[in-house]
Amino acid sequence: MYLPRPVKIPIENRHVFITGGSRGIGLALAHRATSEGASRVSILACSADKLEEAKRAIQLASGVDVEVFPADLGERASMI
Repeated sequence: MYLPRPVKIPIENRHVFITGGSRGIGLALAHRATSEGASRVSILACSADKLEEAKRAIQLASGVDVEVFPADLGERASMI
């Protein structure tokens, strides 16, 4: 059985872009990115309201600049 080795990618002072960033694993990753030194975080998800809530939570917890992108990746027109 093959077990992949964990890969550590340094994100300190980088801009991190996360899809599905308004809740669940995506939101947890956004918080983790800020705690590991990301200088800026962008999150994308379907719900503009949930994105704004997530943005406030991330900024309150970290002080890091957060930009939101409401879009549905399953719908081509929302990405153009």
